[in-house]
Amino acid sequence: MTHKTTKSRNKPTADTLGYRRTLMEAFPSTGKVRVPQIAAHLGIGQSTWWLYVKDGRVLPPIKYGARVSVWDADYVRGLADSGIPAKAAQAAQAA
Repeated sequence: MTHKTTKSRNKPTADTLGYRRTLMEAFPSTGKVRVPQIAAHLGIGQSTWWLYVKDGRVLPPIKYGARVSVWDADYVRGLADSGIPAKAAQAAQAA
């Protein structure tokens, strides 16, 4: 007999929400930013950002080391203003 369990998602705590809000409000106008800052600024999850990178919808990161990836803050602000390009648009531009 199989027993199916459903995993419930935990709601964000006040600490988590405060941390995200701080990242979003403290987004720099110039310089380099990392994924947690980008995700908070754009209102998406970190895994969603990495999916966009994998799909080629956003530029690949600048690598400072094996575990440090950054993007230009100006580029991310441009994405926030104009939106993240769709997959089809990226493919049409490459052709």
